[in-house]
Amino acid sequence: MAVISERDVIRALAAGASLDDLALAAARRGPLITVTPDVDVHEALVKMRRGGVRHLLVVDKEGRLVGVVSIRDFMRDEVLAYLGFKAWQPPDYGQPEFMSL
Repeated sequence: MAVISERDVIRALAAGASLDDLALAAARRGPLITVTPDVDVHEALVKMRRGGVRHLLVVDKEGRLVGVVSIRDFMRDEVLAYLGFKAWQPPDYGQPEFMSL
């Protein structure tokens, strides 16, 4: 399986490459960045940032594609509120922690 983004197409066409060349390059690019349907929102966002991607493939336990998550999916109010809450949580060292500002 390979993924070709709109950005890939624009770059390839601007460089004079054919779409066939683009498909071959995408297939050689390396492992795809994936998550499972039960992934935590924060973990998915970290994977996107570390991978330098704006989309994640959602795969089931057999590795079959079941969906795609876009960076825009994280721009909903309830997701932003959760991410803000998650960012302010103290580390869990097995005991209650209090965080001061």
